[in-house]
Amino acid sequence: MISRCTTPSASPSDATRTRATAPSTSAETWRASSGRKGGAQFRGRFPAEFLASTPPTQLAAWHLVGGLDPLTASDLTGAEPRDGHPVTLEQWVEQDGLTSLKVKLRGTDLEWDVDRLLRVGDLEIARGVRRFCADFNCTVHDPAYVLAALDAIARARPELAARLLYVEQPFPSDLHAHPIDVHAVAHRAPLFLDESAHDWRYVEAGRRLGWNGVALMVQDLTNPMLAVIPHLRLAAHAGTIAGVETNGMQYYPEASAPEAAVHPGAYRRRRGIVDLRTFTGPGFGLRVDEIGRMLPEPAIVAGSIAIDRLPGAFPSSGRVDQT
Repeated sequence: MISRCTTPSASPSDATRTRATAPSTSAETWRASSGRKGGAQFRGRFPAEFLASTPPTQLAAWHLVGGLDPLTASDLTGAEPRDGHPVTLEQWVEQDGLTSLKVKLRGTDLEWDVDRLLRVGDLEIARGVRRFCADFNCTVHDPAYVLAALDAIARARPELAARLLYVEQPFPSDLHAHPIDVHAVAHRAPLFLDESAHDWRYVEAGRRLGWNGVALMVQDLTNPMLAVIPHLRLAAHAGTIAGVETNGMQYYPEASAPEAAVHPGAYRRRRGIVDLRTFTGPGFGLRVDEIGRMLPEPAIVAGSIAIDRLPGAFPSSGRVDQT
């Protein structure tokens, strides 16, 4: 998770609104929000201008708390894997020294969502967790729902409310079809786009609707092994408000053993952080020639740049017919 904050566009009057105040049609809102300035704004600019010249070598590691994940031993059903790795959230926090938790919520059951956040907070603040994120996964359609959840948390556990770093994409991802004014929520807690952030026009529209920023996902959930390295490198260079998601280490703890032998700090969370100092050398610092990863033969080959397969090539001499 790479969370880049943008300048909030809320005004004091916006903060009091909880429902969409949009033009008469979604299409009108879309045209008004997206505009046509994106290309001009970036003309003459280069990626390096937006990346850290001296990126950090350590990042806070975020852990995902799924809606069905057991929090304590009392939640176990007996069907959990017995592979020597943690199963409950308590065990993960204890083993990896975690300090940052992203909590998945339903967005359709306010009582359940509030209880889940309270329970996670009660268990883990005492163990040193300092940051929380509430992720509703695009299931909410009324800002009043999120405001009610935030109010309930603030009343019941002020300390947990103070540690809620941001709220991630509670509303539908299609901002064209659902141009919801979210200034009131963004005024209460940083509100980041996730699923909507696949096009700069959606990001610009989101800012106009009140979103505070973007959670750029270079998700390692289903990409362990070498894919973890560019994931961490991008997080370090892009600059985050606090760390990076490390789901691959949670869901595929043994899948990256050859890579971990070369980059131990990047594939094992210790004291709640991942360490990037072994990323050295050309490119992303993969050091792939040192990694004992045996890959299977390709199931299909779509093409080749072998010189002897080019049209007009002379395999014996290596010359290519230029006529």
